[in-house]
Amino acid sequence: MKKNYTHPSILFWILFAGVAVAALFLVVWKGIFSLVLLGSLFAIWLLSYHLTFGWYVLVFLSPMIHWFFRFDTYWYLFQDYPQLLDIYAPVVEFWALGLTIAWIVSLARDWFQGKKVTIFAPGLPWFLLFLASAVISLISLSAADLGEGMKFIVRVLLLWYVGYVVLGANIVTNKKILHTSLYLLACTGLLGALMGFASFFNGAWQIYGFPRSTPFAIFGIAPFGTQHIFLAEVITTTLPLWLYFWYTQKDQQKQIWLAFASIFIFSIGLFTLSRAAWVTLFFEVLIFLFLMRKRIDWQRYSSAVMWGIFLLFPLFSYLLYFLLTSYAAGSSTAARVALTEIAWQFFLNHPIVGNGVGSFIPLLSDVYAFAVDFGDPIDAHGLGQKLLAEQGILGLLTFSLFIGWIVYHVFSRYFKKSYTHEARLMSFVFFFLVLSPLIFQLFNTQYYSSKMWIPIAIAIAGTIVYGKETWSPSFILRLPHVKKKHQVSMRID
Repeated sequence: MKKNYTHPSILFWILFAGVAVAALFLVVWKGIFSLVLLGSLFAIWLLSYHLTFGWYVLVFLSPMIHWFFRFDTYWYLFQDYPQLLDIYAPVVEFWALGLTIAWIVSLARDWFQGKKVTIFAPGLPWFLLFLASAVISLISLSAADLGEGMKFIVRVLLLWYVGYVVLGANIVTNKKILHTSLYLLACTGLLGALMGFASFFNGAWQIYGFPRSTPFAIFGIAPFGTQHIFLAEVITTTLPLWLYFWYTQKDQQKQIWLAFASIFIFSIGLFTLSRAAWVTLFFEVLIFLFLMRKRIDWQRYSSAVMWGIFLLFPLFSYLLYFLLTSYAAGSSTAARVALTEIAWQFFLNHPIVGNGVGSFIPLLSDVYAFAVDFGDPIDAHGLGQKLLAEQGILGLLTFSLFIGWIVYHVFSRYFKKSYTHEARLMSFVFFFLVLSPLIFQLFNTQYYSSKMWIPIAIAIAGTIVYGKETWSPSFILRLPHVKKKHQVSMRID
């Protein structure tokens, strides 16, 4: 009987042997870095077959922007390439970059196999306007700083659109993936709340002088950071999800547990004593009550509201006492006021196009008075101040148009009876996934991070998933000059 030398297992081992020989040759020739590079490429290739898993990991890591990966920690891998030792970034950003490349690989594979390739690019025209304002702002930078400005556009602005928004729209393609993403994001809020609760017993809060829920490092890694405001941001974003799970749960016993979990997370959020958290939660409740004003039986819940106010009053009094007597709170307030005044002065220098994207911290480092009073330069404490100082009125306007487009498409169907009850309810949840991080970033510095944009990306992806019921895209752009069997379309919603 003639032996079949084309058996898949034989081909596999031949390929494996070839790769092993090539890897050994590269290690001898270029050092162990080549082996790391090959391993990374293999991991990306493998991930291209499991994009959904990669997205789940990205969602789970999204609030953990303070968990950094530094190349210099593994200097023995990169010692032949010292220029790489200065590279460091949050783990979630490395993962987002790898997942983006894996997604591109999967598109290329589908292309060569003759499959239809569809790319969702939500709000692309509006994002391009914002991106154009960032490019225009580069004219205010000196020749020496131009490279840093261009790097900021690629490294920061393109990452949060392509690596979060576009990835979410193209990977979250059904309700199962969407709901799993919501569960994972909610779990990060519960983990953060548990860490905040544990901080009362390990003394992590003592640096502030007042008992407050604070994240801390575990074995040298602080995924949620070490400041109360970072924990507060996670909780305010994920709390609406826990309330949604409680509201939609049919099992009474599970609903009771979800109610306890929601109250626990809400309480830990308040105990961060973060003013941004309190303001965000206040506006969340206010907007919720306004939207539901015609559906709430006010007489039925009046006693519950009074009891809620009664229970919150001592904590609110404690917050006021903390703000009035704590040195940390007073110093933080003074720094915020100073940063706002400085940002305004920067804006007046170049009110239309701004001082250049990514230029706030370098400009602030030249303000001697700030360094004397508050130490090292930090980023603008607020999204509005950041945009006005770096990209001027043009940047603020184009960013507002992009956010406005998101809010409109995410929330408009809530009022349309042509959609199913489930779609309208999800629209309500998605609205708060956009609103919560947006309000918080009016007082914080994480406006371009996965903390803000992954929840928004989930909301946009969910709008597309539920939009398949009655919603059609604005238009479909078919790329020209392709073979007939290769169908490529780009959907811009």
